[in-house]
Amino acid sequence: MAIVLGCILQGLPGGEHGARYIFAQHVYRIAHMHQGLHAGGVQFLQLVDKTDHFLQIAFDGFLFFGVEVQVGQGGQFIYQGIVYLHIDKYKRFEVWSWGFGVEWLETGIGCLFTRSCGGSWKNLKLQTPNSQLPTIFAALMKEIVVSGIRPTGFLHLGNYFGAMRNYVRMQEQYDCYFFVADWHSLTTHPDTKELQDSVLRVLAENIAAGLDPEKACLYVQSAIPEISELYLYLNMLAYKGELEKTVTFKEKVRQHPENVNAGLLTYPVLQTADIIIHRAKYVPVGKDQEQHLEMARNFAQRFNHRYGELFPEPHAFNFGNELVKVPSLDGTGKMSKSENQLATLYLADTDELIRKKVMKAKTDSGPTEPNSEMPDYIQNIFQLMSLVSEENTLQKFRDDFNAANIRYGDMKKQLAEDMVRFIAPIREKAEAIRADETYLKKVMQQGAEKARASAQETIREARAMMGLNYLG
Repeated sequence: MAIVLGCILQGLPGGEHGARYIFAQHVYRIAHMHQGLHAGGVQFLQLVDKTDHFLQIAFDGFLFFGVEVQVGQGGQFIYQGIVYLHIDKYKRFEVWSWGFGVEWLETGIGCLFTRSCGGSWKNLKLQTPNSQLPTIFAALMKEIVVSGIRPTGFLHLGNYFGAMRNYVRMQEQYDCYFFVADWHSLTTHPDTKELQDSVLRVLAENIAAGLDPEKACLYVQSAIPEISELYLYLNMLAYKGELEKTVTFKEKVRQHPENVNAGLLTYPVLQTADIIIHRAKYVPVGKDQEQHLEMARNFAQRFNHRYGELFPEPHAFNFGNELVKVPSLDGTGKMSKSENQLATLYLADTDELIRKKVMKAKTDSGPTEPNSEMPDYIQNIFQLMSLVSEENTLQKFRDDFNAANIRYGDMKKQLAEDMVRFIAPIREKAEAIRADETYLKKVMQQGAEKARASAQETIREARAMMGLNYLG
């Protein structure tokens, strides 16, 4: 019994069967998949019909599995049984079959489904594979990555090379949820007068830096009320003593003794809700956030132990090479929003400001003899140059240093121009995106829809496990 794939352009479960198909052997995911996905070496063959109904079906990601398809009189298709699999844009799935039961599904497709399994795509289990479907579903079920950024200050070079560059790569291989953490910003910036503008600006900068709203889910934290509900439940599993011991809480208390609020204390709990609301497996974090991630694992484990298995344990994620620490221009540490502003290069800096900052970078009179030991602040200049300059340019100045004839003024001029060449296109693109508020709101709405669908599914299951689904 050969299995072929068709996309029915008319007909829904329980309705009349349609007669127009798009065929391919084995399996093909129509929407929201990498275009090169195929099975058995055969890809999408031809587009038979381009009606609005088809476009809607393609957008929602329908798969139809027919068996023993024959061509009847008049060119219509006749089949003895069909399985209908719907994976919508939020990656929930439902399966219906008529003409054949579960036994046929097991043997014919290699997946174990019930007649109408519904529920979350994350819980899909593949068993006794004897077809191409396990490979296809492995591609569909990409691991989930979650990360957020506070809308306080402008994105800087450290944000880009320390995180953003990897986010851009992640969106190609993972199911990514990236959000603007406006709730988190309220813990230290309670004045909301400029918050909306900051949120839009940060979102524009992220898109300009390479995040694609069609590949990653970009949303604003406060647009997902389910996060606050999960935050409430997790607070019942968190204890005052452990929260007071976190390094970041102690640091914030020292920095802002006049504003030690409950939100600051329970910051790690809200972070946990941000992560596990999507049941994320990976979280790209720096060293300063590893303690919070450990707490997130603890809170997830406590929920699972008390109410039942629901949340995977999130783990720190370093995509590709080690995370890059971008040094400040004054030689005192890494670039940061909160430290010396003239020692930090922002993605919004003008060309002249970039040049001014770089030329003020800390140096000295240069080495007095060949192969001298390089001071930390000089290493910082070379580190910055390694990020934006050509390798032969970098090597020239290394050779000059080792020969004890380096001219730091020339080196900083070169670095300044290379920085301008790198930052200017991002700045200009961000400015254009920020000016198009209609586009930004569309991106936020699109992201909120996907994020809320994921969050609502998690909350529905959490309530059921906790016995809080009083209305069924």
